[in-house]
This record gives sequence, structure tokens and C-alpha cells, in this order.
Amino acid sequence: MAAGVSGGALPGLGPLVWGALTWRVGVRGRFELSGGAQIPTETPSDVDPNVGGRLGLWAIGPRLCGVPRIAKGRVEFPLCGGFEVGQVFGEGYGFEGANRVRVPWGALVVTAGIAFVPRPRIAIVLIAEAGIAIHRVDLVIERLATLHRIGFGTGRGLLAVEFRLPARARAMEPTGISVRARGRSSSG
Repeated sequence: MAAGVSGGALPGLGPLVWGALTWRVGVRGRFELSGGAQIPTETPSDVDPNVGGRLGLWAIGPRLCGVPRIAKGRVEFPLCGGFEVGQVFGEGYGFEGANRVRVPWGALVVTAGIAFVPRPRIAIVLIAEAGIAIHRVDLVIERLATLHRIGFGTGRGLLAVEFRLPARARAMEPTGISVRARGRSSSG
């Protein structure tokens, strides 16, 4: 689980909650399915500060990561790339006929982080994310003004706590060497 701030897709900086399910891929890789939301914040119109919208965003998507490690695995540097899809949503306020809107969100995303692993099953991670929006639209209050144009780029800063489950042994994975005596049974 992670919390942080996001900017670029929506106006200003906004609070963010995020999470991910992660699977190891080989020795230094992993696959993530991550998702979360930027909590809606009020955005007043430039024309009339009593009129505006509450804008938020949710997204989910896959990422493939390389994870170099140093200090006997106690410090990791997750470097990931992927994409995310979701929605930007908004609700107008301060005017008659205020309504709700939802528009598609999509971005190509890269992330870099540093993880401190004090115990084998817990990590504390600082993450920086950057994305390029695939779909850009204007959020407009009709007959008044453009409230916000979804940004070309987006950025996030997150502080996360990872809870790691023990890796399961694969069925065909060697677990050690043993010596077995083979004998023949004889009937007699």
C-alpha cells in the first residue's frame, strides 16, 4: 500500500492512494498489477471562484520491473515500465445544472524507486513515477470556461510499505541432494 501526491493529469497536486500485487520473475525481475486513485479535489473556475468542479482519477495497469539489489539485498532499486488505464471523473459545483462527467484516462508510465528491506518480508519504498497521457481532453463548464485540460505529462511521488509473502517452491525446483538406496525385492 502506498500514499503520496500526484500532479499533471489534474490541476495542482492532489493526494493519492495506490496499491500493487507483485510476482517475482526470475532472480531480479518482477511483474506488477498496480492501481489506485487520486482523491477528488476542488478546482475553482478562473472566471468565477464560486463555480468549479471536484476532479479525481483512478487507474489500473501492468508493469514489468528490473530490481537491482545491493547491501546483501537490504537495498533495492525497482525500475519499472508499463501502462495504465482508467477514468478522470468530475462533478460540477456552484451552478445550476451541475453534472458528473467521466472521460477515459490512459498513460505510458515509468517508475524508479529505492526500497529499504529491514526484514525479509517487509520493505519501505520511495517511488517516483512519470507518465505520458495517451488521451487528452478539456473539462469545460459550458458557457463559462475551460476548467482544466488533462496534462500531457503526469508525475507522482509515493511512500509505500510492501508486505512480502514467502516464495513457493516450484514443483520441479531442486531442493537439495539426497541419497536413496535401491534394492530389489526377492521372493523366495
